[in-house]
Amino acid sequence: QQPLRVLEFFSGIGGLHYGLERAESTATVLASFDVNEHANSCYQHNFGIKPSNKSIDTLTAKDIEKYDSNCWLLSPPCQPFTQGGKSLDHQDNRSLALLRIIEILQHIAIPPRFVFVENVPNFETSECRSRLVQALDQCNYDVKEYLISPIQIGISNDRRRYYLAAKLRSSISTGKSNLSCLQTSHMITRLDSESSGIALPIPPAISTYLEQHCDISEFLVPEQYILKRKTFRFDLVKPTDTRCSCFTKAYGSHHIIGSGSFLQTANLDVSSRVFAIVASRPRFFTPREIARLHGFPIDGVLNGSIGMLHTFEFPDSVPRSQQYKLLGNSLSVDVVAYLLKLLF
Repeated sequence: QQPLRVLEFFSGIGGLHYGLERAESTATVLASFDVNEHANSCYQHNFGIKPSNKSIDTLTAKDIEKYDSNCWLLSPPCQPFTQGGKSLDHQDNRSLALLRIIEILQHIAIPPRFVFVENVPNFETSECRSRLVQALDQCNYDVKEYLISPIQIGISNDRRRYYLAAKLRSSISTGKSNLSCLQTSHMITRLDSESSGIALPIPPAISTYLEQHCDISEFLVPEQYILKRKTFRFDLVKPTDTRCSCFTKAYGSHHIIGSGSFLQTANLDVSSRVFAIVASRPRFFTPREIARLHGFPIDGVLNGSIGMLHTFEFPDSVPRSQQYKLLGNSLSVDVVAYLLKLLF
């Protein structure tokens, strides 16, 4: 089998790259593409590779062919498939880049052996997904699709996402179309040791992910944010809990409804009454803690790892507000690594 030569589209802060390294440490990322300056600054800081900020929807098949890549990793913008983003699907300008990649896939001289895609729930019912899966089938790929959360593989964060893993069919089975892959009924939503051959661990306490030396006063949720919403049921978790909810790009700001869990730091037997919530001194998870929950190697790489593995940190030039946004737009490195191991 040839070494993996990878292109990373919509690279963000490198979640796909870190997942790839965990799954196949000898893989080489040839180039990455993203238009977000803060994300690119972080990516270059950690990997030493400057992502191209050329708009993906302007790329051609020739542009891609020159890399001679055999694996594509994609995490396209999710806004076209969310209610907050108006769910415009393929009619959203932010889908143009993904649609261009689908077009290139159908015209490139030598297609990649592997294609891996991450996005939000609802993508599986979109027109973009239909076009992607149909193109993959016509180009002789076997496709598996997943709707799973890190909690299912022993991570204490519930971040359910859509994943697609496609592998070029062998020359023996070339031309055997599998139209059933166009249906969403076969979506894999459950992982267990019986189907994957890998024993799945139980999520640890959230305290496992917390900073040991943290000035919590910097991260306390302002009282006015809480008192303003007396009827809102706050998503509070304790260090002993084993699950926290999905962190969005709005986390860390005054947009506290539905943006993620808050950590109780006092009165851990608190009731849900609003003044009791204030007394519990809830705080935001720090960017480092969220990065840890997302599987980024912020504490170094695993002992015994082989190959070139990179650690993760935010450069000083990226302010905390942007760190929260970048993490909210990122993905679960653990789930990506898990699924890429199954794909390769």
